[in-house]
Amino acid sequence: MYKIIILLLSVSGIITAGCTLLESKAPDSPTFSYEKYKGLWESPQYGYYLLIDESGMSLFDHTSSMCLKNPVSPSELSLHLKVFVTVDNDQFTASPHPGASHYRFNRIQPKLEKEIISSCKTESNKDPLINFKYFTELMQEHYAFFSLHNIDWEKRTEEFKKQIKPTTSNKQLLSIFSQMLDGISDAHTFLKAELNGSTELIKTGHSRVLRPALDRAFLEQLSFDDPREFRQNWFNQYLSNINDDILSGNGNLTDSNRILWGKIGNKGYINILRMAGFSDTGLMSDEVKIASQEMATIMNSLKDSDSIIVDVTANGGGEDEVSRVIAGYFTNRSLEVYEKFTKDGINPPQVFEIQPAEITFTGPVTLLTSDHTVSAAEVFTMSMATLQHVTHVGERTRGALSDTLDKRLPNGWEVGLSNEVYRDMQGRVPEGVGISPVKHISIFGGEDIYTSHSLALSRFLEM
Repeated sequence: MYKIIILLLSVSGIITAGCTLLESKAPDSPTFSYEKYKGLWESPQYGYYLLIDESGMSLFDHTSSMCLKNPVSPSELSLHLKVFVTVDNDQFTASPHPGASHYRFNRIQPKLEKEIISSCKTESNKDPLINFKYFTELMQEHYAFFSLHNIDWEKRTEEFKKQIKPTTSNKQLLSIFSQMLDGISDAHTFLKAELNGSTELIKTGHSRVLRPALDRAFLEQLSFDDPREFRQNWFNQYLSNINDDILSGNGNLTDSNRILWGKIGNKGYINILRMAGFSDTGLMSDEVKIASQEMATIMNSLKDSDSIIVDVTANGGGEDEVSRVIAGYFTNRSLEVYEKFTKDGINPPQVFEIQPAEITFTGPVTLLTSDHTVSAAEVFTMSMATLQHVTHVGERTRGALSDTLDKRLPNGWEVGLSNEVYRDMQGRVPEGVGISPVKHISIFGGEDIYTSHSLALSRFLEM
């Protein structure tokens, strides 16, 4: 989901236990034992080596033929890892906190440790042949949805390999990579490159309805030159319309600016704008804590409502953990809501639950989604869809759920790709398809993109 950086910061960690490790490099983790976990470990499903020794911990990215030192620092790793679980003497899982996504590491034989680490490069390498090889191997070994997009990656690699020469420029290389990603409509797959002093971002998988409507509206106006500023202005109007037209000017925006809520008569209304950004630190524990605190305040105020509308039509995702915590305010019992596994499917799927919060609402709930509802907001949708008192209304969600596996090429360019398969408890995989509502209502398909959402919501309230 939102974990382009967080993924790197949540797969390894270390704590002192009668050893000489620096305190700043040691997470506060009673589940960690240096003597038990020291050495070199591999997470093949995510392309990581993790070295734990007396100097701290080091993370390395690798493909079948190449290894690079990951730039994430030991202190950063220590901030984001809290839970170690031993599977057996040669395997453990690591996660930020109990119940979160974990990453499975296998022990590397000590006799191979020095050879592997010495092969891992620390210097930047701009050789186009090397970068092409690393990029294509990353995609081949980890991208999980080539068949979904009808792409033969091996064939595509062979075709474009003919264009790569030692003299290939960065601009030409970026163009080749862009062409290779053509046809992969995936919100979690991207390429970010520094080129001639500017940042170039290649990304596909935009919303099917909202983004094209915003692009058309941008071309038809003269007030904004920057499309990003135009989209921000639209979002500000989206919020104003909810407050003024739906909540009669009595809306409440939480301190995090992530939830807009209020009452419509005796109906509760909760618009969750993101599943991240609740805290200043960005730490998973803080995100979950503050999101839960804000939801507790909201639910305490709305607990006597006849029904509640939960609106995630403009939610661009965030953290799965935040999604599940918020869903916990709408259940009075623990429920398994989805599972996920990596491309190779070797390890057992990890099953995720929602747990009831201290304050819960189990009366009628309407969940409102759009094709802009994506990533962790889709995890929220899957979680809520398991609850019998929740009715899913609106538009089909985007269909991009995998966490982003974030890697760097030898030349420093950043690549993100989807390597995880999410599956609901009925065995359905919404990646590339989206989650369909029980009742379809057009959210952003109106003639005026500025008023489409509020008009759709008003019509729904009149039903």
